[in-house]
Amino acid sequence: PVHGINFHKYYFDLYSHPKVTQRKEHPKPIITNVVTMSNPHVRWLGGGCCSDGCGEGTAAVITYVRLDQSMAEGDDGPTTKTMSETRVWENR
Repeated sequence: PVHGINFHKYYFDLYSHPKVTQRKEHPKPIITNVVTMSNPHVRWLGGGCCSDGCGEGTAAVITYVRLDQSMAEGDDGPTTKTMSETRVWENR
């Protein structure tokens, strides 16, 4: 499940948009794409403490699911693409 207002607000805004019922032949965005981060997870790596004394590791691996919502004129309905992403951050 996706929590948060931005993901769900997209659909309310989309179906209240006047162009949804006035589609043309060439696809173009009706509302700008909305990108939402879902299910973030942080895993601290490295022993010891970082330089500011916070007690955490020296690096972290962040994983999340990125949700891209879009709809173009001519599409049958909105689409949501999901991508699992991973980032590595180093505390310097």
